[in-house]
Amino acid sequence: MKEIARTKPFRHIRRLGKIPVVLAIIWLAGDFGYSRYVAWSIAGFESVVSRDKNGIIEGCQEYTLGGGDEAILLIHGINDSPAVWYRMAPVMAETGRTIRGMRLPGFALPAEQYASKSVDDWLAGVDGEIRRLREVHSKVHVVCHSLGAAIFLRWLQDNPDGVDSVTLLSPAIEVSSSRSPLLPVRWWHNISSGLVFTRVVWSPFDNDVLDPEARLHSLRTPFSPRRVISQTFTLVDANRNRAPAIRVPTLMVLSREDRVNRWEAAEEFFGQIGTARKQLVFNDRSGHVLPVDYGWDTVTGEILEFIGQESAD
Repeated sequence: MKEIARTKPFRHIRRLGKIPVVLAIIWLAGDFGYSRYVAWSIAGFESVVSRDKNGIIEGCQEYTLGGGDEAILLIHGINDSPAVWYRMAPVMAETGRTIRGMRLPGFALPAEQYASKSVDDWLAGVDGEIRRLREVHSKVHVVCHSLGAAIFLRWLQDNPDGVDSVTLLSPAIEVSSSRSPLLPVRWWHNISSGLVFTRVVWSPFDNDVLDPEARLHSLRTPFSPRRVISQTFTLVDANRNRAPAIRVPTLMVLSREDRVNRWEAAEEFFGQIGTARKQLVFNDRSGHVLPVDYGWDTVTGEILEFIGQESAD
């Protein structure tokens, strides 16, 4: 009986040692199952979208509107395309300026191509667009939304006097956790680093707009490659303490109803911006996607007035 008693603790230890193995199996099974679900969802998405010969979703191609000595470059956000400016761009073009809606490299392409691009590719895309506009226009202004704003702020670090003004719409200064279940969004991102099979995640959330018509006209993809999400956090971290170095005239437009990015962090960032020529505007009629949501026309007017002030100097 004594011999049996001595072996019982070792049996418990062996049983406890199996727990990590069981958890790993459950994790991998869930990972694999979710990856198959996302692949099935992507196939369904691809069956209903139309793409041009270059693989770009129809309606999401880059474009140029209007014409004039001054140019405005429009830079969209994550999972989006130049289509997000469909309301603002024509109004801007009516002012006698050249409006360029650029498509960030990889965006609006199939998931594998979308995932293949990095911060460096996005920066190179922005740099090329600005250089081409600079060659033929006396002034170049930039209007950017969300991730597009984070990309442009990073570009400014290497080109502090590269444009004549910038408008930051709901900039990705810090990602909000308001729609993240249980844990902060960055925690979920860190946890996802342990995924083996899942390369792309599906967002269960609608486009963050309050205007239902804008939601119906959305051409954004609901699928986010994990690599794109990781690159987004890289940009956010790179920009965190760079506000004092910003020298170009800056307009920032925020919404307190934004559920994607933390407007409080963006407001704090604005206060630290180095240039004396800056302006902060709130449009609380809108959700995150200011270019298409309620009040977009008022925001467009604010942008054009701000650019006009800079052009007059």
